[in-house]
Amino acid sequence: MGTISRIYHSIRSGRWWGRGRGRGDQEGGEESEGRLGGLFGKKEDEDEDEEGAGKGKGKAILGSALRPLQFGVEIELYLRPKPETTRTVEAVRAEFREAGRRAGEWDLFAETLRRLLRRVDIVARAKPTRQDKYKHWGITGDGSLGRLKGFHTVELVSPKLQHPLGQTLNQQLGTLKDIATVWKCLEENFDIESSEKCGTHVHFSPLDWYKLDDLQALATAIIFFDPLIDGLIPERQFNQHCRSNTWFSQLCPFSDGDEGWSYSYQTSFRRIESCREKVQLADHMSPEINNRRHMAWNFMGIFNRDRDSVEFRRPPGSHSWEDTMSWVEFVHGFATASWDPTIWQVPKSLGSRPEQLPKFQDLREFVLKGAKKAGLRTNRLESLFEGKSLDPSWPSAYREYKKRVLGTTAPEPSQQEEEMQAKKRQEEEAECQRDMNDFLRIGSEGGDGEVSPGSGSS
Repeated sequence: MGTISRIYHSIRSGRWWGRGRGRGDQEGGEESEGRLGGLFGKKEDEDEDEEGAGKGKGKAILGSALRPLQFGVEIELYLRPKPETTRTVEAVRAEFREAGRRAGEWDLFAETLRRLLRRVDIVARAKPTRQDKYKHWGITGDGSLGRLKGFHTVELVSPKLQHPLGQTLNQQLGTLKDIATVWKCLEENFDIESSEKCGTHVHFSPLDWYKLDDLQALATAIIFFDPLIDGLIPERQFNQHCRSNTWFSQLCPFSDGDEGWSYSYQTSFRRIESCREKVQLADHMSPEINNRRHMAWNFMGIFNRDRDSVEFRRPPGSHSWEDTMSWVEFVHGFATASWDPTIWQVPKSLGSRPEQLPKFQDLREFVLKGAKKAGLRTNRLESLFEGKSLDPSWPSAYREYKKRVLGTTAPEPSQQEEEMQAKKRQEEEAECQRDMNDFLRIGSEGGDGEVSPGSGSS
C-alpha cells in the first residue's frame, strides 16, 4: 500500500485525529460538509447560462475570516565576495587552518556570510540541521542552480515571519526589517547575480492553522488563475521546478484528446469540494510527477505538522529587498482574496469557448483587492503588474506547456550539475517521505489533535 493510501486508510479507520485538520474542522467530516455544501449549486443548474464567465450570480468561495499570515522566504542567488570582503574570507580560512579544520571554498564562504550577518544582528546557520531549520536564517547550497564562474550558489532560508494586517508602511517595515537587513548585508559585501534557474519561494499559512475550507478556497483560485501568472513572469513559464497546478495537477480542467480541445472548471471545482481531508486535497494539488514539491503552488507542507504551509514557487530570482517583498505581498493578496467572498466568487458557469476564460486583468484586480483588504500598500504590486497584460491563447498554451515541460527541451546539464541535482532530488524526496511517515506515526499514536500551530516557512 502506498504512503498516500496508508494515510487515507489511517483517516478512515479512525486512528488519526486532528492532524491535517484545522481546529475548526475537528468536529468531524459532517460539519465540514455542511459549511461547504452547495458551493457550486445543484447539479441540474451546472449547464445554465453557458454564454460566458461571470454571468449569473455566481457562487461564493467560503474561506475563513481575514487574519494575518505567517510566512517564510527562500532566496536563490549567486554571490561573489567583494574585494573588501575577501579579508573576512581569509581570516576565516586562517582560523580553520589553525584549528585543524578542513573546509572547502563553499564552507569558507558560508561561514563568512554567517559572520557578516551576525554583525548586523541576524542569527544564521550554515547547512542547518532538520531540527534547526526555520528557527534562524539558513545558508545552504543549491545544486539545481548549476554554476556561475567566480560565484557561489546559495539559498537563504528565513525563519518564520509574520506579515501584519492593517498597519502603516512604517510599522510594516519595522516588523519585516530582517529581510531588509539581510539584503543590505548582501549588497554591501557581495556582488549579486541571478539567472533563469534562480527563484524566490514564499511559504505561507494563517497564524491559526489552515482549515479545510481555507485550502479548498485557495486551491479553487489557483486552478482558475494560475496560468495567468505566466504573464507576470514568462521566463518561468516552462521551468520544471515550478510546474503549473492548473496544467499538471489532478485537478486540471483542460483536455486535448481525440475529440479536440475542451475544458470543465466545474468538474475540477467539484473535485476540490469533495475532498474531506486536507491531505487528500494536498495530494490532488501536488501529484506524483517527478517531484511532488516542484509545483507552482506546493501543498506538501500540509503533511508536516510543524509547517502546515503552502509554498509559492513561481517567482523568479530576487535582485533586491523590494523584489522579495513584492512576491510576499502578491501571495498575501492572492490568499486573502481567495478567502473573501466579497472580493471574488466562483462563476456559476463558464462558457465553452477559450475567449470566455479568465483574463490577465482579472488576476490583477483579484490580487490588488486582496492586498487592499489585508491593509497593505499596493505600490509594489502595482509595479509588478505595470506594462504586463499577457492573456494566454489557452489551447496553444496548454499544448505548448505539456510539450515543453514533459518533453524536456532544456539543454543537457554537465555531469557535475546532474550529480548535484540528483543529490538534491534525493534529499527532497527523503524529507518528503519523512514528513509523510511522521504524519502516519502521529495518527497511529492516537493524538488528540492539540498540536502547536504550524509554521509559515517550508
